[in-house]
Amino acid sequence: MTIDIHRADLASDRLEVRVAAVSGLGRLLAGPLARGEREAVVRELVGFVRRSVAHPRLSRMGPMFLREREPVALAADVQAVLTALARRPEAVEAGRLDLDGLDLRSADASGGRWTHARLTGSDLHDADLGGADLRDADLSWAFLERAALTSARLGQANLTNAHLRQADLRSVQAAHACFWGAELHHARAEDARFEFADLHRATLDHADLRRARLPYASLRAASARHVCLEGALLHFADLREAVLDDADLTEARLDHADLSDARLHHARLAGASLRHCHLVKVRAQYADLRGVDLSHANMNVSDLRYADLRDADLRDASLFRTRLSRADLGGARLDQADLHGTDLTEVWGLEPEQLATAWVHEKTRLDPELARHPLVRARIAATKTRFD
Repeated sequence: MTIDIHRADLASDRLEVRVAAVSGLGRLLAGPLARGEREAVVRELVGFVRRSVAHPRLSRMGPMFLREREPVALAADVQAVLTALARRPEAVEAGRLDLDGLDLRSADASGGRWTHARLTGSDLHDADLGGADLRDADLSWAFLERAALTSARLGQANLTNAHLRQADLRSVQAAHACFWGAELHHARAEDARFEFADLHRATLDHADLRRARLPYASLRAASARHVCLEGALLHFADLREAVLDDADLTEARLDHADLSDARLHHARLAGASLRHCHLVKVRAQYADLRGVDLSHANMNVSDLRYADLRDADLRDASLFRTRLSRADLGGARLDQADLHGTDLTEVWGLEPEQLATAWVHEKTRLDPELARHPLVRARIAATKTRFD
């Protein structure tokens, strides 16, 4: 009977009556109701939102026009419903909360429990989802520009093709989440956790992921120009075909990562660790690789012309047909590095002593002066004996 009274008040023309009805249903939801009655209250609240908020696509607005919309104030009664739903008891599920395709701009859903919720295609510009529990939620194609998701839990959430431009993802927990094709331009994600996350074909241009943890994450074919990954953890990450031009990977840890066919022009990797990395066919002209650990890395057929490799560790690296013309190798360690077909012409800072412990083949391209040096000639002879 009480539910019926509140249901009638929800249809009132007066805002204060509707807000009072929502508050009453919220109190019922937190009270000693039977499970079935609680679920009925949840359905009533969700139904009210769906009747009250227009679907952003009903006016035939295309996705381009739904981006970067201006901030608006959410209606007080709709906000009251979201507050009540966010605080619903854990035992109350009423299936997946169906809030997809709604205009929820500037909504305050912070700290709420939205596990398994369906928000597909919803407009959440400027929404506050800080600290929210969104595990296994469906946010695919959602519009989350400028949304606050600080410390939110997004484990196994679906954010396929979501729009997250300028979103605040600091300290977010998104292990196993799917960001396939998502837009994260200028997003802030410092100290975020993306273990095993799928960021395949995501756009991360100018995003800030300092100290983020992305072990085993997939960033294959991602666009990450000017991205900041300073101090980030990317062990075993898949970065094949990724575009990382002008990226900041200073002191990042990428051991065992796969960067085959990636582009790193003008990227900054000073002090980074890339031990045992796959760097086949990488294009990294003018990259800053000072002091980088590339030991045991596979750098076959890569283009590192004009790169700064001073004091880099290239021990046991494979550099088959790698182009290092006009790179700076001053102080670089080349012990046991395989230089078969490597182009070392016009290299800066390379001394005969550095080549004395490398595998220098007859097909290694060297400047005439270096090729004639006794230490280098002796090493070429030793290499021929070793590999014949």
